[in-house]
Amino acid sequence: ADQTFVFTGKEKFNDEYCRNNNIPILNHYGTGGTIVVNQGDFAFGISCRENCIGPFFLSALKNILQKYTSKKIQIHQNDIIINGKKVVGIT
Repeated sequence: ADQTFVFTGKEKFNDEYCRNNNIPILNHYGTGGTIVVNQGDFAFGISCRENCIGPFFLSALKNILQKYTSKKIQIHQNDIIINGKKVVGIT
């Protein structure tokens, strides 16, 4: 990202702070929480009608990531965890 922005889910977040600091707010209408994307972060979204792509996507992404790190990568429910930290989540 070139600037900080916020993806909102169904959970509350400090939208007043975002507006007062000119931080763009994008509603992804998902079931998850708020995601703050800062400069230098990489964020993307995939939308489909059914939750059919999730398991395939997570497995494929895990295999790609594993080629570039020796760190432990796990899939837990709808998330990819690297060394105990969530780095990918899908809803």
